[in-house]
Formats: sequence, structure tokens, C-alpha cells
Amino acid sequence: MKELRAQAQARWQALSPREQRGVSVLGALLGVLLFWSIALAPALNTLRDSDNRRAQISQQQAVNFIVDKLRFLNSSYYFFA
Repeated sequence: MKELRAQAQARWQALSPREQRGVSVLGALLGVLLFWSIALAPALNTLRDSDNRRAQISQQQAVNFIVDKLRFLNSSYYFFA
């Protein structure tokens, strides 16, 4: 592991200051992209989709309530008939 680090350090020192800056900027951009794709994008998608999911759940609950009420009324009809 130390040997690998020493090789990387030697390669870094061999780069010109302009190349070092370019590699640093590229590394920072890669870090931002990684943070975005792992942490922020899924959270934003969840927030964006939550209103739609809540509306679908509400509609499904209303349909279930009506179906349950119809089943009850249907079973009561046969009971009293």
C-alpha cells in the first residue's frame, strides 16, 4: 500500500502545476457528481413523487371505502330480505 502511494506521489510531482490543477478540478467535479447521484438525486426524486403517491393512496382508500360499504349493504340486503 505504501508503495502504491509513493508511486502516486511521484506521478503527481511529475505533473506540471497546470496539469495538477486540471486533475484537482476533475477530481472535485467527480466528487460532486458522485455526491449528487448518491445523496441528492434520490432524495429529490422522492420529494417530487411524494405528492403523486399521496394522491394515489388517497384515491385508493376512497375506492376501498366505497367497495367495503357496497359489500356491507349487499350483505345487509340479503339479511333483511
